[in-house]
Amino acid sequence: MDAQQDLDPADFEDDGEDEGTPADVPLVEDVTDAVTTLLPGVRYREVGRGQGPAADYKQSIVCSYTCEGTQTGAVFERCERRTLKIGDADVPPGLELALRRQRQGTSCVVEAEWRFAFGEDGRAASRADDTSEIPPRTDVTWRLETHALGLCDGEARGGDKLHEALTKKDLGNGHFRHRMWKKAAQNYQEVLKELHVGDFEGEDRVQAEHIYVQCANNLVKSLMKLGAWLKAEQAVCDVLGVAPGDEKALYLAARVALHLTKWEEARAALAKGRRLFPASPAFPRLEAALRTQRARYKARNKEMGARMAGALFEVAAAPAPAPAPARRVYPWLIVLGGCGVVVAVSAVFGSLLRLRDDGGEL
Repeated sequence: MDAQQDLDPADFEDDGEDEGTPADVPLVEDVTDAVTTLLPGVRYREVGRGQGPAADYKQSIVCSYTCEGTQTGAVFERCERRTLKIGDADVPPGLELALRRQRQGTSCVVEAEWRFAFGEDGRAASRADDTSEIPPRTDVTWRLETHALGLCDGEARGGDKLHEALTKKDLGNGHFRHRMWKKAAQNYQEVLKELHVGDFEGEDRVQAEHIYVQCANNLVKSLMKLGAWLKAEQAVCDVLGVAPGDEKALYLAARVALHLTKWEEARAALAKGRRLFPASPAFPRLEAALRTQRARYKARNKEMGARMAGALFEVAAAPAPAPAPARRVYPWLIVLGGCGVVVAVSAVFGSLLRLRDDGGEL
């Protein structure tokens, strides 16, 4: 597959993540029998030392490598002449540490435990890249050969700057194809941040605009995959501000608006897309989806309204609840007064009886 092939909108029709290594991770060395422990869990062995100075931080490296399972020997990936920049974390931490020791012509073997490789999740396969799935928690071994050291950060100008941007975009596309959406989004954002179209003229400006719009569209796709739909909405508005007639941007704008149930925005993007690209089958499909979704939305609202109205009528028509049985209310003042009378009468009658017994007169 061409390394510069862009992502296709069809990636969305059917429907691992590499956080990288911090730049300030120290290189802890423990050399034993030509094997260097870069970190506990990362072992490095040089097969060929190479020539010249070692690579600097943020310097680009042209290299080839294979990635295989340490226990099984199964080959997961073969990369030929890939350009990587030290510190950009486009490869797992174990390999990133090894890149910092490279010279022109260096060849080495790097063994990394799973936590310094593809982590808890592993990595999905990519048919386009001819890579195999890497299972979760897999220890891996890289066999790395460095062909050349390139420019350091900030040294690129003109065509070199465009080459850097294109390389970063292609690495982002590779992350996307391996379902590493977050890392892909980071790559596209870096290109958009560093590539200033106004710095170029003539054919270089045309190419810069093309790379910029591609990365902006691919950023929207990555955010959609991550479920960050509001960020995707902002990103697609940004790309339409730069390229209002771009076919892919209009398609993505309609997709985002459709998901967010913004019918008018979706209809406007689809109408412009059909007008500018009448031969494209994507916009009629989305129009049909818009009609279907709106009909379902109206039916759902109608059903919900009917249920709510029915519930209200049921409450209104329900018989009045039977009154609670009247509690017997005692006239406590009368009762207490009556008790007082009885007590008084009893006291008088008792006194009379005692007088009689004593021989007194009544």
